[in-house]
Amino acid sequence: MKKFISFCSVFVVFTSFARHTDTPAGSTAATSKNNAAIAEGKDQRLRAQLRETSKTVNVKSFGAEGDGTTNDLGAIQKAISAVSQSGGGIVHFPKGIYAINSSINIPSGIHLQGEGPTSEIRCTGSGIYPALKNQDFANGNNDITITNLTVNGYRAERGLGEDAGSHGIRIQSDDAHRCNRLIVKNVWVKNMPCAGMMFFNVKDVIVSNNKVSDTMRDGISTWCNSENVTYSNNLIWDVRDDCYGINSEVTGHSGTVSKQISITGGQLSHANDSHYGAGVRVAGAWDVKVRDVVISNTQGHGILVEGAFLTGNASKRVTISGCVVSAAGFNASVGGHGIAVANAVDCNIVSNVIQGYQLNGINISNLGKHVNITGNTVLGGVNNNGAGVNIDGENNLISKNTILLTKSYGIKVNGPSNTITGNDLNECSTATPGNAYILVSAGKSYNNIASNKIRRITSSYGTYGIRIAKGSGVGNSINANQLKGFEAGNGVSSGSSMDNPTSKNLDVP
Repeated sequence: MKKFISFCSVFVVFTSFARHTDTPAGSTAATSKNNAAIAEGKDQRLRAQLRETSKTVNVKSFGAEGDGTTNDLGAIQKAISAVSQSGGGIVHFPKGIYAINSSINIPSGIHLQGEGPTSEIRCTGSGIYPALKNQDFANGNNDITITNLTVNGYRAERGLGEDAGSHGIRIQSDDAHRCNRLIVKNVWVKNMPCAGMMFFNVKDVIVSNNKVSDTMRDGISTWCNSENVTYSNNLIWDVRDDCYGINSEVTGHSGTVSKQISITGGQLSHANDSHYGAGVRVAGAWDVKVRDVVISNTQGHGILVEGAFLTGNASKRVTISGCVVSAAGFNASVGGHGIAVANAVDCNIVSNVIQGYQLNGINISNLGKHVNITGNTVLGGVNNNGAGVNIDGENNLISKNTILLTKSYGIKVNGPSNTITGNDLNECSTATPGNAYILVSAGKSYNNIASNKIRRITSSYGTYGIRIAKGSGVGNSINANQLKGFEAGNGVSSGSSMDNPTSKNLDVP
């Protein structure tokens, strides 16, 4: 990496070269031949100067026009090749629109650098190709940086259908190798017929302060065997699948687990796929952190943590903290939870705000185990059957959450051996007054419900404070809860007090 940084520290830009000809006007063949020789000589001089000065070139020095019409691919590749052959460095794109009709191939040690949104690489033609990709898929490439550029898939020209593989940026290697030390910063990828950015078998990656919009698949997707990937302060909107997709498998590859993935800050909105469409989707990955992200208007879940989609291997050690999730599952025919955990273990959902969800605010499925749900605020569900927190798993902790104005239940327990303690529930079951603020479903056993505060201020909201549904469930403990505003016998309804003991619960003024 030190070598790569040293390459990028010299900023000598070769901006222009005079054109010369000694051929008389009218000698067409001689002129063409002479111009070719001059161009070749210019390339040789550039390479010689690069070896001496190391290492910034302007793509226009190699013939790129940047006029939005001329195919600049060949000139761009010449500039990249010259820098690569001299040991690596910066390939600079001044203001302009650089049309390409196939992929720009990036070898190791190359930094593609623009001047911001006005430096645009625009895909043309109808072919299926990534706009920017690393040169060697078989063996991988290292030390690649892409900054201050716009990558435009130009979907108006290419059509609205999905082109599998037509990513904005695609960095990958085969199963036996990795691409290491990658940076993508201040890049806007838009109008792509597939994903905005795709990373596959990568390590030590920083993707920060980018924008991704109007893609036909994921905004940013991370696949098999990727490690130590940091996403920070990216804006992603109007994508046709997940804003972020983190996956450990894909058909035809070994599916080694992706791990140590961090998503911090930024805003995600309008994930529109008819099946998923999550703000963040984690599938079979380990050690993932999602922190301080604002997510809104997803067609599916706000955040989804699940097993790998081919083998079903669980996600592990996923932490979701400080996020704001609103209007998840805005398409009622698809639905969605604010935060959904399915087939995942040892996860933490801490200090998030979830509002306006279609189904449940936080939903733990029957394979969710050892999930800690603490300090969250959940309010304002949309679906009349939804709960603030729905637990369909075992050995989970639900503690110190604030839950209010839910349509159906505050907390619904559909699994055994969960602990529900220290939560504050206010004005739940607003649309279904016969329901409970905390309900343990029939046949569910050994749940501990203790030290919760449950407030029923409006008499038409809910009927029960805590209710154990009648059935074969045993060993549920209801202890030291404070309840307000419930009619006699409805504060705690335990089915069979012998099978589900209650003690020290208080009706408070």
